[in-house]
Amino acid sequence: MRKDYFTRFFYIILMGFGFPIMRFMSIHFETVNNNAVRFLSGGFLFILICIFKFREELKKILLESKIILKLLLLGIFMSGNMYFFINGNKVGESLNFLKGTLFLGTAIFIQSIQNLLVKNVAKKLHTIVISASTATLSGIIYLILSIHTGKIIQLKEVGEGMLIGLSLAGIYGMLTGMLMAFYIVQKQGVVIFNIIQLLIPVSTAIVGYFTLGETINFYQGIGAIIAIFGCIIALKI
Repeated sequence: MRKDYFTRFFYIILMGFGFPIMRFMSIHFETVNNNAVRFLSGGFLFILICIFKFREELKKILLESKIILKLLLLGIFMSGNMYFFINGNKVGESLNFLKGTLFLGTAIFIQSIQNLLVKNVAKKLHTIVISASTATLSGIIYLILSIHTGKIIQLKEVGEGMLIGLSLAGIYGMLTGMLMAFYIVQKQGVVIFNIIQLLIPVSTAIVGYFTLGETINFYQGIGAIIAIFGCIIALKI
């Protein structure tokens, strides 16, 4: 039980830093390029770990065609989830607030289906194998889109420092937003994970306040306190 609380706490804190990083990168890179580099960077790292530590798990994928189909679906769901999430944040700051809300709502809906599928696949595969497959497939999808739309040229124009930063941000994001998330879904369930997700905006707001100079007004503070106590009560029941 203590291990579960420890995992939840660090997931909330690490994701609090993850969203500002994602936001920063989304400003400097097109969505398809941003996601292609981030997913492929994290995916390749996971694949290396799987090759050295989880070879037997990889054999399971080859032996069961249903698992392959589910992993492909996860890659598609993750791609759709991140597309609507990042573009929803971008649009949300413009005058077209309704469009941004619809994008974010679509991302949340896709993620709910995605989590159920993760829970199902996690019965047979280790979470890092699922993460490796999902990240790599999503990265390939976005890379194809980037090439098809011609936006891949942007990656040649940015400096090496920004490209390395995006790769590192991708690895960080995959370790926290994907691997840890899949682990919590597998070990603690979809309901617990969704409750924990409600605390991510609070963590992000606190990180943004200290690192980006964001402001938190009185009503937002009260809302955050209510969310924290509500989640604590829900997790104890």
